[in-house]
Amino acid sequence: MRVAVTGASGRVGTAVTHALQLKGHDVVAIDRREPAARPVNFHDVDLADFDAVLAALDGCDRLVHLAGIAGPNEAAETSVHANNVVASYHALSAAARLGITRVVQASSINAIGASWSRQPHFDYLPVDENHPTYNEDGYSLSKWIAEQQADSIVRRYPGLSVASLRFHAFVPDQEAARANGARLGEAWAARGLWGYTTAGMIADACVLGCTADFSGHHVLFIVAPSVASDIPTAQLCRQWYPDTPVRTELRETRGLFDCSRAVSVLGWPYGWNSAEPADGFGSAP
Repeated sequence: MRVAVTGASGRVGTAVTHALQLKGHDVVAIDRREPAARPVNFHDVDLADFDAVLAALDGCDRLVHLAGIAGPNEAAETSVHANNVVASYHALSAAARLGITRVVQASSINAIGASWSRQPHFDYLPVDENHPTYNEDGYSLSKWIAEQQADSIVRRYPGLSVASLRFHAFVPDQEAARANGARLGEAWAARGLWGYTTAGMIADACVLGCTADFSGHHVLFIVAPSVASDIPTAQLCRQWYPDTPVRTELRETRGLFDCSRAVSVLGWPYGWNSAEPADGFGSAP
């Protein structure tokens, strides 16, 4: 397939482009700077320019939309919000208009309010996709809105299906996630429920998002099956969220994001108690 990847030159985009190419797909890289490695069909596109987005996506079978500002502190918060919302709407709208039948877009666990919230609120643990949003900041709000935009566009174009993938902190592996937690502090790790997502997990989810058999719009958590801590998960919950109901047994260091919907919809190979494939770039077909 011919797959367009926005944000192809970033850390996540590089991993996803590599994974798609390993599976034999033809990648069209869309970014403001050319990818550093692996030759691809590159388009320098400002996603605020809808006509340029249309031109770059013409002839593609799938779209993986990863472009965006990756946090509220990366630029002025109003700019972060505006950039991410417009980029998502243009990407989704262009795909629909061109007859592309599948879009995979990067969302975030912060769509419900977490790491960037002053004091996040969770109705229950582990969280799943039915959990309401309590987001507070412009970045997290932009991710929530991008999901609502996908709902709207799929209603208008029923031939289009979309997977909105809620990633967590992007790290090479669990040790890096633990190091981040140690560097940023216990309260920071607790706000994000000690979660993380590796390159292999993201790559598998994006490849499967392009190839799995599903219809409509699906919001899916894509988070590691274990927490980035040696402390048992049940103990972490008692310490940091003593009043939050726990709806399942939290054995050992079981993660606090229920990714069973990603397993069901995509066949994503990371359920609780699973391990990441050794090659670091996953095993999706």
